[in-house]
Amino acid sequence: MYHCINAQSDNIVTEYNTVLSGRINGKSLLYTKGENNYFFFSESDMGLHDLTKGHSEFNPYFMFSFNAKDLFFLQTMPYFFSDKLALKEELTKDSASLPNWKTSTETKEILGYKCKKASTNFRGRDWIVWYTTELPNMIFPWKLTGLPGAILEATEGDKLFSFKINNLILNYKNDILEDEIKFFEKNSIEPIDYRLVIENKNKDLIFLREREAASHQNSNSYSNIEELKYSELEKTFEWETSPVKF
Repeated sequence: MYHCINAQSDNIVTEYNTVLSGRINGKSLLYTKGENNYFFFSESDMGLHDLTKGHSEFNPYFMFSFNAKDLFFLQTMPYFFSDKLALKEELTKDSASLPNWKTSTETKEILGYKCKKASTNFRGRDWIVWYTTELPNMIFPWKLTGLPGAILEATEGDKLFSFKINNLILNYKNDILEDEIKFFEKNSIEPIDYRLVIENKNKDLIFLREREAASHQNSNSYSNIEELKYSELEKTFEWETSPVKF
């Protein structure tokens, strides 16, 4: 592990050891460039080292950008389980409300930084995070924004998801992620609304469940679609009046 201290850094690379759905282990990378964040997940254990060598293995369904002025996320289209529904757009726009954080007086040290504890429930999942005010608040994994400092560790209540800092480089000089940044710039003009994407994804899951159930009329072996849905990062959404039934 290595880090350097300079709160005025323009380009920052943060590498998190990451667990998704309790079974997928890898690295996630956050590239902070001025007021813009770019966040990616890779199942490669090489992480930042792999990236600096000019090749990466980013999950195409787990790529995000965030601008501090606009306060919304652009992200690649989530995985659809069938070919029944197709959306032509490359990006979706998520105007997510900021998590409602509850801070604590509890502290611990991570990478030499004094960190404070905070908690929230965001889109159906409880999160415990550790953040430091010694670094810019643009440093955060995924969509866990809104704290007055950098999040160095985040763990979800069921232990299905976690982001734990592994490397932090301030004043990063190399040009990285050029193709990925151009991809976001190219497709950011007319992104589809995230709510519409989720509604389509729910329809897709319902279609899949009905198809699976029909093919196993005398069996209980068909996929548990609700379990599939609720093994994702976001279980519920602020616009839903009640949980979607599958």
